[in-house]
Amino acid sequence: CKLRQWHKDHPATVISVTHDPREAWALGDRVAVMSGGRVLQVGPPGEIHRKPSIGFVAKFFAQGPMNYFSVQLRKEGNSLQWRAGRWPHAIPHQNGMPDKGEAVLGLRAEHVRIGGPSELTMHVTLVEPTPQGCWVSGDIDGLPWTGWAERTVSVGQKVGIMIDWTKAYLFDAESDQTLYAPAG
Repeated sequence: CKLRQWHKDHPATVISVTHDPREAWALGDRVAVMSGGRVLQVGPPGEIHRKPSIGFVAKFFAQGPMNYFSVQLRKEGNSLQWRAGRWPHAIPHQNGMPDKGEAVLGLRAEHVRIGGPSELTMHVTLVEPTPQGCWVSGDIDGLPWTGWAERTVSVGQKVGIMIDWTKAYLFDAESDQTLYAPAG
């Protein structure tokens, strides 16, 4: 990128404004995510991507779409449990997490892999091609999902999916604050 090279050749503080998170990721050493005139989060692009402060930042600073589901949280022993459709999941309960209540589970589409052997099947309703693959939307057990396919799929096709639940985020249903961000 010419702007990145120019900045390397002419060290100075440069402020760039963009509505494209990919551009911010490519150019910024530090990024400020704003909405409605408010700064929501400031930090290195990788950190903002991995540990968004709120659901809005997670959605905005994603490589593709996010899958969202309303879930009920409940503490059981040392874990916090929830269910998205027929899929139960649990994480270790940590200080600051609620013991129960409503939350929003967020899972980036790149962590829902389309194709290959799987117990789950998606009925494809939309395909959005990119040069590297395609974003695939469809229905699994009555819930809308979007995932990533490295090969071509077609609308109407039934495809197997693999969900990486270890990459799921939890956001407070009222405040949108991040309750849990996966490690890594």
